[in-house]
This record gives sequence, structure tokens and C-alpha cells, in this order.
Amino acid sequence: MGTEEDRQYYTCRVTMDGERLYCLWYTNGSDGVAADGGRLLLWRSEGAARDHAARRGLRLVDGPGEPAAYDMDLLLGQEIEPSSFPLKDALDAWNLLDDIARTIGHAELVRRSDDAWGLHARLSSTVLCHLLNTIPEQFSTEDLGELVSLLRLGKEMVKDRCAVID
Repeated sequence: MGTEEDRQYYTCRVTMDGERLYCLWYTNGSDGVAADGGRLLLWRSEGAARDHAARRGLRLVDGPGEPAAYDMDLLLGQEIEPSSFPLKDALDAWNLLDDIARTIGHAELVRRSDDAWGLHARLSSTVLCHLLNTIPEQFSTEDLGELVSLLRLGKEMVKDRCAVID
């Protein structure tokens, strides 16, 4: 497990209720997000998030192109239909929301994510099969319903436990 000094930070864009906000996600053996006092820190622009990282001496890694984007409006506005649901995007968003929940101590989402680990494995396997053009493992509308329920809880967590910085 890495130390705080080993953390590599990346900017991520999260779209919720039509608003684009930016967070600082890090990795160093364990993943998390910039937070303060149990609140997720969000900025209204990528530049403001980068300025915060520079002021705090955080090691910000420039990724190729645009920051990772998580569009909660798109994911939660979809029909729950296994054949057309953007599964990879939803799994990526779940992973980010799980990192946020663990960083800020949101016990309910952490517990629900842990309880749904089998679902995560099935859906991840399905995404991998699609990428490899092999026959995917079967998953159901109920599986997707559970995933959407987790995403909704995560969105509410972000709205309730964030500090938006201009």
C-alpha cells in the first residue's frame, strides 16, 4: 500500500443534473478522492481543480486528452435494457462512486457495494467478453436494476456530501 506522498491525482468530470463538476481522484495502491472533513471536494472547472492540486502540492498526472468523464444524467436516464445499457460506463461510474464512499465514509454505499460484489464480477465479465468479442456471461434486467439502484444512491451521496468550490 502506497503512502500519501505516492498518490497520483487525476481530474475527473462528473455530470449531474445538467451541471459539469470536477473532482480529483487518486491512486496509490488504494483509490480515493480529494475530500475534506467527510465531504467530497468538487470544482466547477477543471482549471480550478488543477489550481487546488497545485496549491496543495498534489502530484497531478496529465492523462491523454480529456479527463475521465462520468455522466450520471445519461446513465440514470437510460432504459434498463441489457442489450443497450452502457454497461462499461456504468461500471466505471460505480467504481468512482465506491471510491468516493470509502473516502468520505458513506457506510450505506460501502456496504451495498460490498454486498453486490458478485454482481460487479458478473457485469465486469460481460464487459470483458464484449471487448474480446466472445460470448458474454448472461445478466438480467434485475442485475441492471440493482446497478442503477447503486448509481442512484451514489448520486444522492455526492449531492448530499459534497463541497462545491468555485
